[in-house]
Amino acid sequence: MRFGTSGSAGRWGCTDVGLTAAASPDQLEARHVFIGDLWENVAHLIDSAPSVRDLRIHRLELLAAALYRERGVPVPPELAEDARLAQISTLAATAVLKRVRAVCTGPLLVFKGLEAGTRYPAPGLRPFGDIDLLAPDPEAVQRELESAGFEGVGDELDWDELHHLRRLGPPDGLFAVEVHKHPKWVAGLPAPRIDDLLADAVPSATGIPGVLAPSPPTHAVLLAAHAWAERPLGCIGDLVDVVAMARACPEAEVEEVACRYGLERVWATTMVAAGALFGAGATAWPLRTWARHLPAVRERTVLESHLERLLAPFSALPPRAALRGAARGLSSTARPTTDESWRAKFTRSVQALRHAFVRRSEHERSLRDRGRRR
Repeated sequence: MRFGTSGSAGRWGCTDVGLTAAASPDQLEARHVFIGDLWENVAHLIDSAPSVRDLRIHRLELLAAALYRERGVPVPPELAEDARLAQISTLAATAVLKRVRAVCTGPLLVFKGLEAGTRYPAPGLRPFGDIDLLAPDPEAVQRELESAGFEGVGDELDWDELHHLRRLGPPDGLFAVEVHKHPKWVAGLPAPRIDDLLADAVPSATGIPGVLAPSPPTHAVLLAAHAWAERPLGCIGDLVDVVAMARACPEAEVEEVACRYGLERVWATTMVAAGALFGAGATAWPLRTWARHLPAVRERTVLESHLERLLAPFSALPPRAALRGAARGLSSTARPTTDESWRAKFTRSVQALRHAFVRRSEHERSLRDRGRRR
């Protein structure tokens, strides 16, 4: 699959992207966002979404608000509020990142949300909940932030097992920061070392002096790996991130990075799925089986969720590793959860069969309601 280089018209209709950190809602309304194959096809997907809820599931709500404004049609109140908060969040995140850079002494790489959003055609179109950072010594960065008054926010989790340290927020609570020990990665494959990511890092597109970011080819692969580790082909917004980042560089460079980190299959599957959604590519087999929710722009069903656990490893890993991954998925599906009896597991399995074509969240809500009644 080929991508246009930055500033040229390529397969995805690449145009110069807005790299400023934030803009006012009036400036956003004046922009023509949906120009080029990528964004035109995103608009078609937004039009086919069954509900605002589904737009949010696929992280398209801010793009939907921009689309309605561009067409001169009323924006649903909840989306208008999302867009207003996104502008504030982008400004707040940029201000906090400047403070982080001022109090931390070592190299800092910003990636994912704030940085990925700079590849969208206007500021404030990519939702994100915190600032994601990579550093050679994440514990030292954490200590420096705590010394500067940043405090832990959110629930207590098993930080030893997670890929990031505890989320921190500044005293004024503007925006949270998440310092990563390593990028979230596909199970069964080693994550890249921070030193390797620093070796080809570039200045951050946020424009903050002293803040780095992974090079576009590396960042595209990091985004694909994170999306796959979190929810394989689960969210259209993940694919938008990957394509928007990858089109800024030659295709061969991205493929070389994917091969370097053992992600050839993940990258190939991601690109085939993106081609089917955003271009003229043939429909990939995952989009006909366990990822049918993507072209339909809806939430996964219970059946699709179980199929994803069993089949996704074969799109990401070599055959033996894929079999092991599928076996783990089968085991997690078949066995009771912690503190659950086999009888309760059987009852839950029967309910899952009855709800095979029901949205996953509705099925889980039904299970919670059933548990409360019992």
